[in-house]
Amino acid sequence: MLMSKEKLMLRYPQLRVPIKQLHMKRFVLLLSFAVFLWMPIFSQKSLSEWEYWIDSGNKVVAPYSDGDVAFAIDASNLSEGLHTLRCRVKDSDGLYSPLYMWTFLRKEKTPELSQKVLSEWEYWIDSGDKVVAPYNTGDIAFVFNATDLSEGLHTLRCRVKDSDGLYSPLYMWTFLCKGKTPELSQKVLSEWEYWIDSGDKVVAPYNNGDIAFAIEATDLSEGLHTLRCRVRDSEGLYSPLYMWTFLHKKKQDNVDRKITWVRYWWNDRTDLSVTESVANDSSVFVYSGKLTVPEYAKTDSINRIARFNIVVGDNTGYFSPVEYADVEYSDDQAPVPVIELVEQTTTEVTLKWYIISDEVKDYNIYYSENDGPFILWLPNTTKEGSSFKGQIGKTYRFAVTARDRFGNHEPIDITKCVTVTFSN
Repeated sequence: MLMSKEKLMLRYPQLRVPIKQLHMKRFVLLLSFAVFLWMPIFSQKSLSEWEYWIDSGNKVVAPYSDGDVAFAIDASNLSEGLHTLRCRVKDSDGLYSPLYMWTFLRKEKTPELSQKVLSEWEYWIDSGDKVVAPYNTGDIAFVFNATDLSEGLHTLRCRVKDSDGLYSPLYMWTFLCKGKTPELSQKVLSEWEYWIDSGDKVVAPYNNGDIAFAIEATDLSEGLHTLRCRVRDSEGLYSPLYMWTFLHKKKQDNVDRKITWVRYWWNDRTDLSVTESVANDSSVFVYSGKLTVPEYAKTDSINRIARFNIVVGDNTGYFSPVEYADVEYSDDQAPVPVIELVEQTTTEVTLKWYIISDEVKDYNIYYSENDGPFILWLPNTTKEGSSFKGQIGKTYRFAVTARDRFGNHEPIDITKCVTVTFSN
C-alpha cells in the first residue's frame, strides 16, 4: 500500500475489526482451509479431522470431509464478555495446521440482563503511543495522520476491550509510507523473499504490483508445510510475515509414523527451549503440561501476556509448524499509590492520588480525624482527585490504597499519609 506522507487513509479495505456481538445462543461459522495437494493418485496421506475450542475449554473433534468446514456453536453457557474461537485441521500423520482464530463478544439475549459490553478500542503504529477511543456499535473505521511518520515500512496494530478490561487479539496491517512528492521520496520497497519451513530463503527484487510466484514442491517431504513471505524496503526494514500452510502428498512409503518428541519455549527465547520425548508413541499429541509462565518470560508489564510455543516431531524426521498459545499471567505485586495535597482553605482541602508505573483498577481513599481510626471515604473510585470538607480546629490524615485488575492491593501505609489541620 503506497500513500502520501500528509495523511494515511485506509480506503480499501477500511480498517474494520471483525468483532461480532453475539446475542443468540448458536451461530454458524464457515471455515475455508487452503490446502494444496500434489500427486493425489499415488498418495495415501489426507486431512483426517478438524477440531475447535473456545478460550481454554475442551476441544470438539470431528472427522474431516472434503470441502469447507461448517459448524454451529452452543454459546448458552458462555459468560458475558470477549471470547476467542480457535480451529485447526490435522492430517492422517497427526500433523496440525496453524491455528485459525476469531474473537466475538457474548451478550445476554435481552439488554436489561446484559452487563458486559465492548467499551473501547485502541490502535498504535510501530512502538508509538496508543490512541484510545470509546467503542460504538458497528465496525471500526478511522483516519490517522501520517505526517510525522518516517519513510519506510510501518505496522498498524488495533484491538478492542470489553467492560471488564479483557482485550481481543491484535489485528495488524503493514504499509509503506512515502514522501509527499516523488522527488523527495527516498525509500521504496526493494525486494521480497519467501521460504518453506526452515529452509533456505529465495530473494527476488520487488517490482510495483502484486507478488506472484510458483513453488517447486518435488523435493518436499510428505505432510504439512508452512510457506512464509515478506517484503523489505530500501532501508532494510521488513514487513511482518505472511504465512500459509499446505499439505504435500506423494506416494506412500508405508512407514508407521508416530510422534516421538516435543519441543517448547516461551516468547522468542528459543535458547531456553526444552525438548522432551513422547513416551506413548502415538500419532496424536495433546500437551497436558501446566502452562505456568516462567519469570524470564514475564516481559510484558502492561498486558501481562506471554507466548507459549510448541513443535512436535515424529520418528521419520517430520516436525509440525510452530503452534502457540498466549497465556495471561497474574501480577503478585500490589500497586503503590501516591497521595498529594493540591490546595487548602480554612475548611476544605483538595487532594490528588495516582500510580507512577503500574495499571490500576480502582482506589480506596481513607481519612482519620484527630488521630482516630481510618474511615473509608471514597470506596472503589476510579477518580484521581477530590475535595474534602472538614471542621476548624481538627486535624485530618488522608491515605490511599490501590487495586490492580488481578486484585492485588496493600494495606494503608501511615508513613505516606497527607496530614491537614484546619484553623483560622
